[in-house]
Amino acid sequence: MSSSRLLIVDGHAYAYRAFYAIRNLRSPAGQPTNAIYGFIKMLAKMRVRVQPTHTIVVWDGGLSAVRQAALPEYKAQRPEMPADLGLQLDPIGRYLAAAKVASFCGAGIEADDYIACLTRAAQQAWSVAGVTGWEVVIASADKDFMQLVATGVGLLNPN
Repeated sequence: MSSSRLLIVDGHAYAYRAFYAIRNLRSPAGQPTNAIYGFIKMLAKMRVRVQPTHTIVVWDGGLSAVRQAALPEYKAQRPEMPADLGLQLDPIGRYLAAAKVASFCGAGIEADDYIACLTRAAQQAWSVAGVTGWEVVIASADKDFMQLVATGVGLLNPN
């Protein structure tokens, strides 16, 4: 059994999922709250299921300038974020801060890249510490994370 378990949540993926899963939920003032409510509920369920000692939510900080320079059409087909979802990201961030859940968003750093870095760092700790090292659970439906699955690293797919 691992002494430390890190739950890494793909923030935008879960915010989008919550936004589209729950429709027309608004505050009394008319502000959209569907993504906020759904995100918080999903995070709570993940934490109960995974029982992490540590949790971090990682957000996309925009496209990598290096990738865009090398490949100008990189993610060019991706539609813009719905305005009602964008309005809910800061409140989700405030909730995470109030709940003392770590959250990271770096300018020009895609969540996938940071998640991979966190995972590799935990794996290095695992290889040094053996069975008492870090175990990582990545919460995302992104199949690209399959390449990170190894001893001590697993995926939690919401599907």
